[in-house]
Amino acid sequence: MKTIWKFNIPITDEVDIIMPRLSRILSVAEAGFASLSVWALVDPDMPRTSRKFYIYGTGHPAPHADTQIYVGTVPMTNGLVFHLFRE
Repeated sequence: MKTIWKFNIPITDEVDIIMPRLSRILSVAEAGFASLSVWALVDPDMPRTSRKFYIYGTGHPAPHADTQIYVGTVPMTNGLVFHLFRE
């Protein structure tokens, strides 16, 4: 049976997150200082795999964004805006 899980992602250039295979990203939002949260629809019985995420700040270089999958944009309470992509 599928369920929705929350994954915390630190704000860094790129990060690997372990999640069940075939997880479907539903949403992304601010999770507090220097981190984002991603909610995904997952099948808990699927084997775990590493998924690479990339975080680009507005106005900063996004060297591979045109070949990555866009997940969402997150305006932070401190005024910064981050854009989350995945491979």
